[in-house]
Amino acid sequence: MKKVKLILVLVVSLCVVATMFAMSTKATIKSRDEIPYILKTSDMERDLCCLTEKIEKYHPIFAVNKEMPKSYVNSLSVAKQEIKQPKTKQSFFFILNKVAASLGDAHTRLAFPDNEDMGINLPIVWLKDGVFACNKTQEFEIGDQITGIGGKSMSEIFDYAKSVFSYENSYYLEALCERHINKEYFLSNFDLINTDRVHIEFLRNGEVKQCELKIEKMNLRNDDKNEITWNVSVDKNMGYFKYNSCKFDDNYKKQLNSFFTDVANKEVKNIVFDLRENGGGSVATTTHMFEYLRGVKRYAWYGYISVKHDPYKVHDCNSFLMDTKENIAESLKFNGKIYILISNNTFSASNTGAFMAKDNGFAILVGEPSGNKPTSYTAIKKINLPVTDYLLKVSTGFVKRIDETKNEDIALYPDYEVYTTVEDLKQGRDPQMEKVYELINTKEKSRGVIMKNIISKSVTLVLLSMLLLTACTTETVVVPEGYLSPKQMNKDVNFVVKNVKKYHPLFKKEVPECFVNALAKAEEDIKQPKTKEQFYYIVNSIVTPLNDGHTAIYYRDENREKINLPLKWLHDGLYLYKDSNQFKLGDEITKIGGKTTAELFDYLKSIISSENDYYVKHLGQYYIRYKHVLNHFKLINDKNEVEVEYLRDGKLSTCYLTFEKIKSSSATLNKDWISWNIDEEHNLGYIKINNSIYDDHFISEITKFFTEVANKKVKNVVYDLRLCGGGSWFGMKHAIGFLKGVHKYMEFGYITKYNHKDPYETELYKKVDEKIKFDGNTYMLISKVNFSASNISAFIWQDNKLATLIGEPTGNKPDSYTQNEFFNLPVSEFGFIVPNIYTLRPDRSKKDDVAVFPDIEVYTTVEDLKQGRDPQMEKVYELIKESGN
Repeated sequence: MKKVKLILVLVVSLCVVATMFAMSTKATIKSRDEIPYILKTSDMERDLCCLTEKIEKYHPIFAVNKEMPKSYVNSLSVAKQEIKQPKTKQSFFFILNKVAASLGDAHTRLAFPDNEDMGINLPIVWLKDGVFACNKTQEFEIGDQITGIGGKSMSEIFDYAKSVFSYENSYYLEALCERHINKEYFLSNFDLINTDRVHIEFLRNGEVKQCELKIEKMNLRNDDKNEITWNVSVDKNMGYFKYNSCKFDDNYKKQLNSFFTDVANKEVKNIVFDLRENGGGSVATTTHMFEYLRGVKRYAWYGYISVKHDPYKVHDCNSFLMDTKENIAESLKFNGKIYILISNNTFSASNTGAFMAKDNGFAILVGEPSGNKPTSYTAIKKINLPVTDYLLKVSTGFVKRIDETKNEDIALYPDYEVYTTVEDLKQGRDPQMEKVYELINTKEKSRGVIMKNIISKSVTLVLLSMLLLTACTTETVVVPEGYLSPKQMNKDVNFVVKNVKKYHPLFKKEVPECFVNALAKAEEDIKQPKTKEQFYYIVNSIVTPLNDGHTAIYYRDENREKINLPLKWLHDGLYLYKDSNQFKLGDEITKIGGKTTAELFDYLKSIISSENDYYVKHLGQYYIRYKHVLNHFKLINDKNEVEVEYLRDGKLSTCYLTFEKIKSSSATLNKDWISWNIDEEHNLGYIKINNSIYDDHFISEITKFFTEVANKKVKNVVYDLRLCGGGSWFGMKHAIGFLKGVHKYMEFGYITKYNHKDPYETELYKKVDEKIKFDGNTYMLISKVNFSASNISAFIWQDNKLATLIGEPTGNKPDSYTQNEFFNLPVSEFGFIVPNIYTLRPDRSKKDDVAVFPDIEVYTTVEDLKQGRDPQMEKVYELIKESGN
């Protein structure tokens, strides 16, 4: 009896010691061997809490949705119930992963334990028509169809997998099953193991067979094995480049450069990029490849949503344009066909790279649907759970496909769907590559037929050569939806060239070299499809080198957007001319989009057709607010905002502006464009003309004005043209007739494509009643707004000494091109103007002036804006006072 009591005491003591040891083991120990195989509820709660906390903090679905997804709420509720009882570490893994998988995001999941190297020797591939053995083993032949595992059918296995794997489409779920259903952790969790063996049922030549596979140590997959392989075949006229991960490093860049060097040396015309085994990494591998494509200067980048913290902010950006870096030698750039092979293993960055190539029209996709949605979650953050040390991967971003019409697609679908069959496995065929060979050969045969047909015709040798060359070099260009094709853009470019040559006086003798060079570059740029916005800057670049403000392309888009930034580009800087949101009148803008005003000026000068810097500032103060301009110069951040730095009372501040749609303005012109008053205090008649229009309204108003000037007997008249742009100069020509004692004046000369006339003396345009003619001091206020007709008015009145000009230099040269022809481009419908005359100012000593310079220069300052002063008018009052009139 004593012995029994002693044994009981020892047993109890050992249990107590064991319990104390277990309790003393910290839950935060990360060693796999030290974590108890059976997990307590408190330990599991800790990991589950960490998992949900991190998912809800970082995942975009919780940032953009007001409510938690029901699938997530339900899955979490089930998990909390399940962990009320102790679980093995392995079963707890699947409980956690079900919660992550409930979001329907293949990137948000627990990393499978790759160090778990136990499983069965069952090499399978999940094809469209079933599951098959893909390698020969002791039990299996290649092509044996697997019909059951552990007493469960493959459809039941598939349904099991649905509940625990994170996936976005069935294609990727099949790929996951290929990798995991032969692993012990998967087989054990679904009770497919009988002792240490798994029962397999399979079909061979119509006969049902069975075998038992033992759980044993497996050879772990080596993901780095043959990560990059390539070859170039002259016989096949093709280069082949396979990379199994999007690892953007020096090795990748070196291999890609060597590949394209060999492609260039061997002059092959087709390239295949094989992404069928590529599970992702960095999309930079794809964009770096774009650098090697001839003629590609810009490409569309996907839109995205990201969630940032400290401070918390959701950032939403639509697809935008990105410039290539231009650091690849032109001799290495490729100008042929590109094919990309994809499969259900094409995932994450490789999936994104493939749709970028497709949506930009750079490549043809061949193969099977990809492993995740093009529009999907991405950009994972990795967190180790505190108890089990399981690695949690959580998406922090959301990719938006470039081709928005396909946002709902559950996979990236190839242009040519080619599925591997069991017969392909047995015969060792690669059906996707065979399709590529077929496409290449079809193209080559098509060329041969064209050549044969041409040869059969009795045409001249020169024409034959041209047609053969065309047949050999013509390539089919895939045009993404919403883009302009090379053919469409060529039509617009040819329209511009034809009409510039037809009307512009500069082209009277020969085509300027600057135009030839700009045209050549544009023609190279439009060999690939472009968005309408991209094309605008290409076609605009053809005419801006002429440095002629009257030869211009105008951007048109019903959905134009701008930032609310009311600017005035003064002589000494860029300022706000009125209060707006967080801005105050007089705030100095120092930077927009991180660029100084000097840099902004240089940018604007490159796209504005102009003859002097004054006009660039005039148009630039408006252009710099437009979204398409800001986007072109990459001044919009990844939040679709524009950073603006400004100076107020000596203190620098920064704000971020969002875009608003530009409201359509009415085409109806009210009659306020001409107004006048008599200022008897200053003995002054003031007439303001904001448009160069010559009509009955103008004639009526100017006649009333001078009638009142005569009645009031004022001795000073001011023409305010500071807001007057182009149109007809005949109004101010008519106005000369109101000056007493003036019977003739010097008119400007001109040059057209067909004749030349020097400045000449001419009679008054219209006779005016002598009773209302003015005999006093005349002043004319001018600014950088003055352009075309108002510019002509300024130099005619100055050169004939009809008025004293006060203000700032005008917006174009006196000797310059004018009198426009107006067009819309046939495809893009951009506005297009081209002049047909070149003016010669009367005072030939000033023929090289870049502007009409006022007799008295008076610039508006920021203090004038703040105080509401009109410094030009104050100068007029000063002159009147000095003259005694």
